[in-house]
Amino acid sequence: SPADDETVNSAKQIGNDIGMAFQIVDDVLDFTGEQATVGKPLASDLRQGLVTLPAIYYIESHQDDPDLDSLLNNQFYNEEWLDRIVQKIRKSGAIGQAMDEARHFINCALETLRLQPECPERLALEELAQYIIHRSL
Repeated sequence: SPADDETVNSAKQIGNDIGMAFQIVDDVLDFTGEQATVGKPLASDLRQGLVTLPAIYYIESHQDDPDLDSLLNNQFYNEEWLDRIVQKIRKSGAIGQAMDEARHFINCALETLRLQPECPERLALEELAQYIIHRSL
């Protein structure tokens, strides 16, 4: 591309911010979405032993929860435990905190985009950013 370094760096930042927001929303949908909509079973990340941002926020604010030992030690999860921890995460403020973080990344991307010249590509990226934050919540 004949773009200057400033434009390239802005594009990298926009891509990073949109990508981070996408991943956070995907992690939220893992706790709040329906399998038919999301395309994977509820809590599939936890089933794989992956601790994502909503779970991290829950852990930070509920360190005395006895269910966290299993989560933090990556022990076998039975369905009863999994349902219990998912409900706890849903009822806590962890989902909202994670969505606030995703919105922060989207706002950063949009601010950087607004510094770019108006063109169809900029509009498409702005629409993509808005879609990411509002998809199937």
